Amino acid sequence: MDAERANSKLEEMKKLISKFPRCVESRTVYAQMLAEQSLFSEADDQFLEVLRLSPGSGMFYAQRAMLVLRWKQDREMAVEILKEGIKIDSQCGTIHELLSQLALELGDFDSAIVHLERAIQLSNNLIERKHLFGLHMGATAQREVCLIYGISREEIKAWHEACQAKMLMAMQGVR
Repeated sequence: MDAERANSKLEEMKKLISKFPRCVESRTVYAQMLAEQSLFSEADDQFLEVLRLSPGSGMFYAQRAMLVLRWKQDREMAVEILKEGIKIDSQCGTIHELLSQLALELGDFDSAIVHLERAIQLSNNLIERKHLFGLHMGATAQREVCLIYGISREEIKAWHEACQAKMLMAMQGVR
């Protein structure tokens, strides 16, 4: 989508939100559109307003945590947001799946497996359940490999950080 059209769509959403300020679905879509345009601070403001309007939904915490990961690459902040969300909505499988992914990146396989098991219990359909089982099997295999070869959490975390740095440099065109 070209910049002019994107700005036009953002303005349309802004008007819609002005007309229906308590509609969390509109604000969520608007926040996602802002994030797609790299307007992360504004997107975060919208997610904060969504959380104020609908504090009982874990999905909005998950979406805000994903924004923080994309925007700031701040795993710790994302984990805190997700933990806050899970206190409010322990039935949100997406939060459990995201917490498992972040735990894997930090080399905390036991925590990752616990969250994946909970996400599997909460999954609603076969395709989602297959995906989660695959992640669970992968986490279990990674834990076993690390135990067998003596790979520490710190080494796993350092490896993930190095991969993330390479990916960011590639995205910015740095070689």
